[in-house]
Amino acid sequence: MKNKFNFVFLSLILVLITGSSGVQTSAQTVNVTMTVNTSTCLDTLRPNSIVLLCGASKLGTTVPKITWDTLTGIRCTNIGGDYWQAKFQATTGDEIQYKFVTYTSDLKHPTFHWMGWEGPINSGISFAGTNRGIVVSNTDMNLPMQYYNGWESTLAQYWTPFRKNADTLAVYFRVNMGGVSDFNPVSQTPEVWGSAPLGASPTWVKVVSLTRETNSVNKGSFWSGTAYVPKSLITDGTVQSYKFTINGSTWENIADRSFKFTTNMLSSGDTTINWAYFGNKAPSGPAVTGNVNFRLKLDALEKAGLFNRGLGDKIAVTGAKGWPPSSFTFDTEPTMLKMTYVPTIQEWILTEPFTLSKSSEIIYKYYIAWDTTRFDTTHVNYIPGLFMVNGWEEPGSTGGGDRIYLFPGLADQTTTGDFGADQQFFNSLHPNSVIGTPIDLTFNIDMTPATNASTNPTNTLFRPGIDTVYIQFDGCLIPITQHQTMYGTDNRIMLTSPNADVKYTATVSLNAPTFYQVCYRITYTSSTGEVMNGGGTSLGRRY
Repeated sequence: MKNKFNFVFLSLILVLITGSSGVQTSAQTVNVTMTVNTSTCLDTLRPNSIVLLCGASKLGTTVPKITWDTLTGIRCTNIGGDYWQAKFQATTGDEIQYKFVTYTSDLKHPTFHWMGWEGPINSGISFAGTNRGIVVSNTDMNLPMQYYNGWESTLAQYWTPFRKNADTLAVYFRVNMGGVSDFNPVSQTPEVWGSAPLGASPTWVKVVSLTRETNSVNKGSFWSGTAYVPKSLITDGTVQSYKFTINGSTWENIADRSFKFTTNMLSSGDTTINWAYFGNKAPSGPAVTGNVNFRLKLDALEKAGLFNRGLGDKIAVTGAKGWPPSSFTFDTEPTMLKMTYVPTIQEWILTEPFTLSKSSEIIYKYYIAWDTTRFDTTHVNYIPGLFMVNGWEEPGSTGGGDRIYLFPGLADQTTTGDFGADQQFFNSLHPNSVIGTPIDLTFNIDMTPATNASTNPTNTLFRPGIDTVYIQFDGCLIPITQHQTMYGTDNRIMLTSPNADVKYTATVSLNAPTFYQVCYRITYTSSTGEVMNGGGTSLGRRY
């Protein structure tokens, strides 16, 4: 009996020891999460593109299985913009080497550089070679952000395309210029302009000049750059408005772009803004050469005494082949395409050749170069309130925005006339737009939208009964006919609220001759300074 008991007891001990040993050596599985940012891919990835995680596991136990086969790699999920995420299970102690592979649309269309494979990586792990690498830990792993290596040079596994500072937030911008057929990458530079906090408000300033990604798709069509903003200027939900420009003068002809700063951005210290085509224009086929005819009449300005070719006043098309610098000489500036007056048809004419893709946008305005005697206070030709810089057209038909002509791609074509006419009119002022007798002009403004954060989210709110409201003429020739400046504060009209509510009104008496076209913006005082709505270069920049 004793021997039997001892045998059973020893058997139990052996079983327990064996079982304990089995628990200690069984494979432990953990969850692995990888996030990759593809803003550094040199091709046109979109959120509906494909990003794969391909590689090899020493133990071969990942779920799903990781392989070097680009048809069966672990597919990443887009989690917003340039950010992609892969999740899988792996065994503790496993050695995994890997790379990211990108496709523009489906698995038959890899990004152009290295058939979608990213460039060489220095992971600091010997078994990985020029690949990325990890050794699986005994707890779930959420790896730091990894940026796709779109270049041929070797980069660290956790490199970033910008520097990171503790007290600032890095914002990485990227634009593709491939759809701007007349863009010259040698002499022109894309820039980001915007509002505060990266820029300034209400008048935008340059945020950052971009650098060409010379090896990117379509012969270096991508440009990128990083702007930095102190974290102290940002709160969760702060809206940043911006646009891309060329040399700060040619603006995208679209609505303002914008994004919101978030708590996650502040904690991470950086964010990348998903790339865009300049003006949302993608490349569109081969370029063709054809003449474009511009036809312009200035009858209204002549009737009002604001233009006279006999006194030396001149006119040009500008913007169509680039915009001039802030300071220039009209007669020698190449972007000022000079027009010629044809007496037989009483029009100003320009025929200019363009080599563009069909349906490309020709963005332009007309510009008056007044004779210097117009600014001489002692000369009979003097026009009070007029300045040399006032020559820019602010066409009412575009809300003051740039004119746009879609190039048909024919051997010969003519821009579309204003109001169904064969010609266009400076400032969209029809020959019959001159008012020949004195007239009273009344403004009635409801300021309710300016008092509510839901309709006025980016400005200091208007305070009825405390703040003052003005009509600010903006790019309008009416003030010039009244011997006031076109843009100055001397042409402001202060409104009042007769019933002490949010309804404001004012009446101004205008001398003749003047025009029926009124271009203005609303300005109000606030606790943080003056607020003026509108702006930019597009339709809707003013009333």
